[in-house]
Amino acid sequence: MRPRVPLSIVVAAVLLAAAWLDPAAMARAVPIVTRHAPTAVVWTAPCAIAAAAIGGVSISGAVAGTLVGILVLAGAGWPAWWLLGLTFLATTIATRIGASRKTAMGIAEPRQGRRGAGGIVANTAVAAGAALLIAADPGDAMSRVMFAAALVTAGSDSVASEIGKAWGGATRVIWTGRRVPPIT
Repeated sequence: MRPRVPLSIVVAAVLLAAAWLDPAAMARAVPIVTRHAPTAVVWTAPCAIAAAAIGGVSISGAVAGTLVGILVLAGAGWPAWWLLGLTFLATTIATRIGASRKTAMGIAEPRQGRRGAGGIVANTAVAAGAALLIAADPGDAMSRVMFAAALVTAGSDSVASEIGKAWGGATRVIWTGRRVPPIT
């Protein structure tokens, strides 16, 4: 078996590389994010606490989610923050659909569906990086597309996986059609 690098480490490395490749954009983004951070903390921290209270995230997930939420709200504004929240809500609901069946089959998310920091970072780091790019250049449409695409991709993957585990039939490899165990 080949060792695997956690996706969160890969995503963090990509973001660090982006900051290194375009330090001017990051330098423009920092004062904007810093100026809006207090408001972002006031709105994001209670949401993260509520997410942990309802069992949507672990404590580490709440901390990571708070940091991502602050970057998104402070960097990209309210519409982006609401999209982040809707993505979280959709994935949390999808995780709970058919939870008892998924648990009985041994394919339920660990920690009773609570997302940890690694999952939060893996699913939202690209969006957080795009939020910084939006702060650096609010008129750049590509940064906004990158933000939306990152969340839609991560959210739709999670929702589809959870719904498939809850109600899906035979699991098959898409390019060969061969049957495999669920979540392969």
